[in-house]
Amino acid sequence: MPQPIGRSLLLLGSSDGAIVAFNPETQDFIEFGNKKYIMAGQIGSISAKNNSVVLSSNTGMIVKYPIIHGNIYPPEETGQITSLKAESSIISLVMDDLNVEGILGTSLGNIYYLNLQE
Repeated sequence: MPQPIGRSLLLLGSSDGAIVAFNPETQDFIEFGNKKYIMAGQIGSISAKNNSVVLSSNTGMIVKYPIIHGNIYPPEETGQITSLKAESSIISLVMDDLNVEGILGTSLGNIYYLNLQE
C-alpha cells in the first residue's frame, strides 16, 4: 500500500517513465502510479511539492500531476494535468515551493522560465 509522499521517502524516476519511492525506514521500494500514464521517456527530474509533482523527461516533456491520496495517478479530470514540450531533452529543472514557477535547461543549451499557471 503506497504511503503519502513525505520527508521519509526518496522519489526515483526510471528510464521507462515509471516512478518508484524508496522508504529508508523500512528499506523497501514503493511504485507510484501507472507508468504508462506518468511520463513518456526517461525521467530526468522530479519535483514533489505542494500536493503536486512536476516531472521532466529526455523527450522534452514537462508534466504536472496532482498527488491524490498519497499517490500519483492521472486524475479523472484531465484539466488537472499540465503538460508542455521543450525543443529537446530537459537536463535540469528547478521549481519553486508551490511547484508553479521554475527554470529549466535543455540539451541544446537553452534556459527557459517556466510558469505552469499561465
